[in-house]
Amino acid sequence: METVKSLQPVCVPGQALYMIGGYDGDQLRNTEQLKADREVARLLGISVAHSVLLRLINDGEPGAPSDVLTNPEKYLGNNYQAVMKFWWFIDTLTTHQRLEVSRRYRALDPAARWDARLILISGVHSTTALGAGAASVASNDAGFVVGYAAEDATYELMAGIGSPFFVSLFDNLDG
Repeated sequence: METVKSLQPVCVPGQALYMIGGYDGDQLRNTEQLKADREVARLLGISVAHSVLLRLINDGEPGAPSDVLTNPEKYLGNNYQAVMKFWWFIDTLTTHQRLEVSRRYRALDPAARWDARLILISGVHSTTALGAGAASVASNDAGFVVGYAAEDATYELMAGIGSPFFVSLFDNLDG
């Protein structure tokens, strides 16, 4: 299991855990990454995917970590509000709902799924791709398939696609 050994008190997630969450040095070094991402999200009042994006930018991608919080459109595009709303929705999914998304994603025709994914990825700038990657990382605790679905849905939301292929996998999960 990956831990937060790379977090140092000077990084934004580490500062949040240290200054707001009261973590000491041992806790910073020994906390599993997903748990740290979830705790940073809770402390800062953001989604887990937003917390992951903060960590990814902080860990050496172009941009200032503060931009992730104050100027999310820099990384998520003009439709950033739809993306952030979707990320909050992902955080609320139950295990049953995640399993249903996984079932739906696997039921898609693999060729159609791949073609749709390539179209989305081909037009995305690398920093914008980090936003979709953050959704994938944040969702992977329930299985890689859900992470892929969340990543692809995030790409669609960033692109503002009118009839999304992947976002619809998350519709009517209680029915």
